[in-house]
Amino acid sequence: TLFFFSPHNSDLSLAVKLRMKNQNNIVWAVLAIATVAISACAFIFFWKFTAEDAFIACRYAENFGDFGLLHFNIGEPLQAFTSPLQVLLQAVLYLLTGSSHIAWKVVGAVSWLLCVVLVAWACRREACSVVVVMVLLLLPPCAVLWAVGGLETPVLALWITCMAVLIKPARLDFRRLLAILLLAGLSFITRYDSVIFTIPVAAYALARNGNPRQILAACALAAIIPVGWLSFAWIYYGDIFPTSFYSKTPSFNLFVIVKNLFYVVEWLLLCGLVPLALLLAIWYLVAEKKNAPSFREIVPNRSSALAIGLTFLYTLTMATTHMMFCFRCFVPYLPPAALLIADAISNTSKLLNAQTQNISWHRSLAFCLALLLAFNVCHLAYTYHRSLNGLSVFVGEYRDIGVRSYAEDFLRILRLQAEEIKQDWHSRPHSSVRPPRIFTFAGGVLPHAYRSAYVYDVLVSYRHYYPYSVRWSSDYIHVLAPYVNPLEKQLPKPLSEYELVSKHEMIFDGSPNSFMVFYDPNPDPHTLPRRLVDTLPSHPLTQETQSASKQHVNIYTTP
Repeated sequence: TLFFFSPHNSDLSLAVKLRMKNQNNIVWAVLAIATVAISACAFIFFWKFTAEDAFIACRYAENFGDFGLLHFNIGEPLQAFTSPLQVLLQAVLYLLTGSSHIAWKVVGAVSWLLCVVLVAWACRREACSVVVVMVLLLLPPCAVLWAVGGLETPVLALWITCMAVLIKPARLDFRRLLAILLLAGLSFITRYDSVIFTIPVAAYALARNGNPRQILAACALAAIIPVGWLSFAWIYYGDIFPTSFYSKTPSFNLFVIVKNLFYVVEWLLLCGLVPLALLLAIWYLVAEKKNAPSFREIVPNRSSALAIGLTFLYTLTMATTHMMFCFRCFVPYLPPAALLIADAISNTSKLLNAQTQNISWHRSLAFCLALLLAFNVCHLAYTYHRSLNGLSVFVGEYRDIGVRSYAEDFLRILRLQAEEIKQDWHSRPHSSVRPPRIFTFAGGVLPHAYRSAYVYDVLVSYRHYYPYSVRWSSDYIHVLAPYVNPLEKQLPKPLSEYELVSKHEMIFDGSPNSFMVFYDPNPDPHTLPRRLVDTLPSHPLTQETQSASKQHVNIYTTP
């Protein structure tokens, strides 16, 4: 990188400078075109990927559209989804298009592209900054994967990005303040933990406005969204938190924090934020010390910087939990982070050019971006073929299964087994009396493919006051062995008391695994309370069900 610096060329003529600027513009154009072309190919190949948990929201949305009930299992008001806004919007899309799955993936991809456009527009005065934004937001596998992954991630990123762009002007009038607070409310009902980012930005906006009447009016209007949902959740579900809050609570264990720190820093390096920050550090060291730019000059938008710093600290408690692979925890905050980096590069290069009267600083940036572009091509290919967790191969989930195998094998087997259970249940004498009760280790695809079935799983079967394993009440137990647990630990009864209904083999996450469905001819009665906060049913439990708590068959084991 230092090869491109030439601080002694201050005597270049104006004509030579203009020619070099034109050459730089050609370089930026080439990099931008290459970035768009590579990203388009990546989106096409990654489109087949959908996170298994995304189908939980699909089932909620379709039940709401068909029956007017925000239930996973009809008759049980329980909040097992993490994004209320996603479920509500998906229900609307389902009624309009007949699809909750594909329609939401389109919304997610469009939302992410809007993030890129907004951040690029905010940096439009500098061609180099626009290219920086494009490379950081269109090429990393984490960005592409979660843009089409079917979860709330890209929509949350859109609200966060709008806040980061709106907070930039020196003074905030009432309309801009109200927009920022409304976006904070939308972020909250998209994902509760977004408050780590939105509260500092909203507080900064309130301080910048300084008009008590406008602040009071904006807060009152913006509070309608989160207060309205929390009130509804309390009345409808009996609890304002989703079940994942209790089964996947962020951990403050020192070992977990160190592991997450390693994972997050590794991904910040892989997605390009750390390399560009190091380039800025090199620029700073090369500059004359007496004229070196200050932090205030480099990063004027300190509220976003503070919010991203707090978000980084929060990720240390949950970055490697289930369904957070491929850096999902930080993806919604990549656009404002890219905006900060782009602004810092633009401000630093302007200040340095004013000192040295040369434009060679941009050459080192172009070289760095070209390296990032080439690296991301390899990284995207590796993620598609080898690992959903990208090159972060030592920490994190799904390190040995790529996008292709996850979509074409894993999800296909789950759909196939849903159909096999349906066919088997129709041959059973109880099929005309009630739907089957299925316990599954994966609560998305199979329940969505067999919507009329009653489903037990980690999230939808969590209750505060139910200490027994619902596997005793299941007609079918769906297991993945040995990945989740050895087979004998996933079945509460001896193997001889079950009938094997379905079995499929697959190299899952790097090792041979069996997807199996067992039928129990003599399940216990269904005794699970309707809501999260309900107490145990009044009628007595069978002896077998009572003994389940003594055997400690844990239904909350996740891959």
